[in-house]
Amino acid sequence: VVIHPDLCPDYILVDKRLVTGIMDFSDVSLGDPDYDFASLVIDVGKEFAVEVAKGYGHSDLDLLLAKLRYFEVADHVDTIVNGEGWALPGQREAAWQRLRECVS
Repeated sequence: VVIHPDLCPDYILVDKRLVTGIMDFSDVSLGDPDYDFASLVIDVGKEFAVEVAKGYGHSDLDLLLAKLRYFEVADHVDTIVNGEGWALPGQREAAWQRLRECVS
């Protein structure tokens, strides 16, 4: 499906706790629709991502949580392995720290 892949709270429009729209599709691509929630976990936490998923009417929150854990670990590993030369200063070190937290 078409995904946002850079979803963060700043891009989510809400009215009375109802998601009414999403902004900024500059990174739009094709992929797993659950990947849209992955950056929310990293930016603001799992609880917020689950609340947004509920607002979307997500049908299987347990499966979503398992996939989000996988996406988080994969993103950190990608930054560590492939970040040389393109990651911002401190991002690789932060990825190492977050990866340690994920697997501990």
